[in-house]
Amino acid sequence: MMRYQVLFSGVLAIILGCQGYPQPEKAGSCGYESCNPIKPGLINVHLVPHSHDDVGWLKTVDQYFTGTNRANWEWENQKPGVQYVIDSVVKELTFAPEKKYIQVETAFFWRWWLEQDDQMKNMTRSLVENGQLEFVSGGWSMNDEGAAHYTAIIDQMSLGVRHLHDVLGDCARPRVAWQIDPFGHSKEQANIFALMGFDGYFFGRLDWRDKDKRLADKSMEMIWQAQSSTGEDSDIFTGINYNGYSPPATFCWDIYCDDEPMMDNPRLKDYNAPRRAQEFIQSVREQADHYRTKNVKIEMGMDFHYQSAISWYRNMDKLIKFVNNEDPEINVIYSTPSCYLKALHDEQLEWPIKKDDFFPYASDPHAYWTGYFSSRSSSKFQMRQANQILQAAKQMTSVAYNKDVANLSPLEDATELIAKSVAICQHHDAITGTEKQYVANDYHDRLSEGVDGFMRQSIAQNGFTYCPLRNVTQCPITETSSKFVINVYNPLARAQSRFVRVPVKSEEWVVTTETGEEIPCQTVPIPEPVLNMPGQKTKALFELVFKADNIPPLGGSFFQATEGVGKSSSRSSKRILKEKDILEFDNGLFTTVISQGKTQLKVEEELIYTFNEKYLWYTGHRGDNSNFDKRASGAYIFRPDGEQAEELALTGEPIAYEGELVIEIHTTYETWASHVRRIYQGEPRFDYENEWLVGPVPIEDQVGKEVIYRITVDEIENAGEFVTDSNGRQMMARKRNFRPTFDINMTEPVSQNYYPVNSRIGMSTKEGKHGLVILNDRSQAGGSIHENELELLLHRRLMDDDDFGVNETLSEEAFEVGLVVRGKNYLLFNHEDSNSNVRHRKLGLEIFGTPLMFFKDGDLNAADVAKQRELFPNLDVSLPQNIHLLTLEPFDLPLGPVSDGKTLLVRLEHIFDQEEDTELSQPQAVSLPELLASFGVIEAVEELTLGGNEPWAVAQARRLRWTAEDNTQQEQVPQRDHKDDSSAFTYELKPMSIRTFKVTLKGETSLETTTVFFQEPSRGIV
Repeated sequence: MMRYQVLFSGVLAIILGCQGYPQPEKAGSCGYESCNPIKPGLINVHLVPHSHDDVGWLKTVDQYFTGTNRANWEWENQKPGVQYVIDSVVKELTFAPEKKYIQVETAFFWRWWLEQDDQMKNMTRSLVENGQLEFVSGGWSMNDEGAAHYTAIIDQMSLGVRHLHDVLGDCARPRVAWQIDPFGHSKEQANIFALMGFDGYFFGRLDWRDKDKRLADKSMEMIWQAQSSTGEDSDIFTGINYNGYSPPATFCWDIYCDDEPMMDNPRLKDYNAPRRAQEFIQSVREQADHYRTKNVKIEMGMDFHYQSAISWYRNMDKLIKFVNNEDPEINVIYSTPSCYLKALHDEQLEWPIKKDDFFPYASDPHAYWTGYFSSRSSSKFQMRQANQILQAAKQMTSVAYNKDVANLSPLEDATELIAKSVAICQHHDAITGTEKQYVANDYHDRLSEGVDGFMRQSIAQNGFTYCPLRNVTQCPITETSSKFVINVYNPLARAQSRFVRVPVKSEEWVVTTETGEEIPCQTVPIPEPVLNMPGQKTKALFELVFKADNIPPLGGSFFQATEGVGKSSSRSSKRILKEKDILEFDNGLFTTVISQGKTQLKVEEELIYTFNEKYLWYTGHRGDNSNFDKRASGAYIFRPDGEQAEELALTGEPIAYEGELVIEIHTTYETWASHVRRIYQGEPRFDYENEWLVGPVPIEDQVGKEVIYRITVDEIENAGEFVTDSNGRQMMARKRNFRPTFDINMTEPVSQNYYPVNSRIGMSTKEGKHGLVILNDRSQAGGSIHENELELLLHRRLMDDDDFGVNETLSEEAFEVGLVVRGKNYLLFNHEDSNSNVRHRKLGLEIFGTPLMFFKDGDLNAADVAKQRELFPNLDVSLPQNIHLLTLEPFDLPLGPVSDGKTLLVRLEHIFDQEEDTELSQPQAVSLPELLASFGVIEAVEELTLGGNEPWAVAQARRLRWTAEDNTQQEQVPQRDHKDDSSAFTYELKPMSIRTFKVTLKGETSLETTTVFFQEPSRGIV
């Protein structure tokens, strides 16, 4: 503070004008026009001041913001508070218009903004308009790219950039993506960034061998062609930081760093400025040797730096002065990633192309960061489930907003709370499971608070309740009542049919529709291992199974369940399977034969597949991490002891339960794992449903265990080739022990072949006749380690930390024992009249769009049904099979012409890739007036970028264009060749495309009640 008083003691009017700080001069421009000038012909060094602020990791998001929980940290950078970082930076920037800083995580900035007075807000706004304070990425968090689902990535990015636009305008629109800390990088993430209109994408981590090769080849910067089906729309310039996101060695000047400051007074005994300048010049020249231009980007900052921004800026001021004076070939300036990108673009060079992705990431020969794909499996499920509920919440809020319902604000606030909780949980130390346990608990609490709050403001108003623990058969109403109502809500914009399972107390039930028609139902015993789970509170002994047919799009079906005997109800017959028994079951589509641990799938008596399923565990490698060879398996790192996994032995004989709707085979392994295979009658969506339960994983033997599911299919010789999804969307070709762009060795033959599996993994024969796709219900690690096999990593309980910062062993507990995890996967085989491409695309969407179930005690009556239906959009038409309504939510960002009509944000997605199906891979037109007829008459439609913060046409007109090494040059303003009929508000979607629209409905008067979705909430939350 004293420094400011001395510097400006003669400018009292300015000091008093803004709490002791001058208002920044208005440069009148932001973006590329605000970049400090470079000097052609020189090595231009772009200093990028930044702080990497985790939205939770070793401390909670609240603690990181406020700076609480300061004691007993080995790392000093765990002591600052982000609120002070932003305070310090904003005030420091006001003193010199050439100074720059980049802000990344909007979750922190938004909290800070809500606490500022008008003077500080105006000062901040001026800095943004000057281009001094620049937002990069702009998402609510810096999301992970391996374990996050694409819907959650889009939502959290959109949430952040639209909040920025709401309070700071177009100058706050990020121009580049900044993913400096995630542990590997996905193709779909790059596609999302391109569709958001970003000009570039920078990151810090990649496989150490890939980095070595790229440094040697000068290919650290490239054009990433992120989606072949959508072409140039999905291309994005991508750069890899030379030093991750750290400054050069010995040039860290945060108050918690130990490096020498710049001492430029020759009278000082430790005068060092000339020497330090030369050391910096040497670092610059070393870095410049590995890049294609004379522009060198150097990150000046680390985790939670700049709480005392003067410490950084004073030393950088001196560094700039002395280096520019010492070496006439070097020009050092304050810069940002976007200014650096613009300098590269102005060089008009040809750039190498990237077509695959950057998974898996390895930081040394024994440290493959593939464990986090599965770490904290139950957390990953809760985060996925909350994301699913968020989509339904936005749909229902759109209805209330459009109808001007009374007391709208609490519903919108509740939806916002879910949105922000889910967004925080996409952070690269949240969804990854790489945080401390108490931080994980905080994430869980936020999700529960968000979901519970929304349910209170929506279905609970009509007397319905939601059962979040139904996956472990806990639902108080259905467990205890003899008569209850089931409302099944379909969050997809096309009708779907689904077998419904509800925990109940007794074996005899009758199920009727809302018209009173009795429908077939069946009860099945709940597996013993589920009933015996630690902390199990259910009073239910059975699950009631029935089929909900044709649940309307974005609408609900209603059913009455009544205890008693009905003409269409059935119990399950029980059969204990001895070792040599043969069980045969025909579900109307194919025949399954189970015998001696093998399963055969037959179609019309012809044997198609023979397969077996096993549960096994790898021993987690133990080590003290003192060198690479002693790297332990931990939250980040999956490092098994050897290639062989220990098979879990069967306990007792399998039990088969057979009825009219489903046959189930219950199998128990040792004392801590079990498996239920289900074959539903006439179910075309998948062949088999598997429900697995693992835990408590025993570690009394001091052996950490990595538990896997493995399936071996005799007929599928896959030659080491398989596929995995990218963030739940496009499919990536994989090959055992191979990388497309660099060579690997066999230091870790299992973990080096594990990839992120967000929704599916598959393998097939070369000719494609035989194939299998497995779909899961949460993000996991998976691969094909042996021929004819696929495996998924289900649950992890380990003995050591892997020494990447958490300093805590991944050994989750609940109810004072090891955590029990339960989940599902689905098997889809290629067989006659079954195109697995069609089925896995549709099923992947339907798993994510699993219908929500709400319950109410008592009788089903027309008044309850009508009142509950008022919550739902109730679309009049179903979308085609290849189109998904990705987003429907209220929208009030001030883009385009002003109208007194309501506005909605609508995203449509083509879910098929090119050549996956002769019909469904074709372009598809969608009529928005038909789709949204229940909302009223459409007045106007404007296409926006994927983030919803800029008109698409404007973004494409100003986007930087690049030339690839194959001489293909992006069009200056590419013209989409969609066959739209804009006058009729009908739009075409091509394979794998996503299009975002602002839809304005006709209105007659000014609204008395308007959405508050992006206004500052009364609660300074998340």
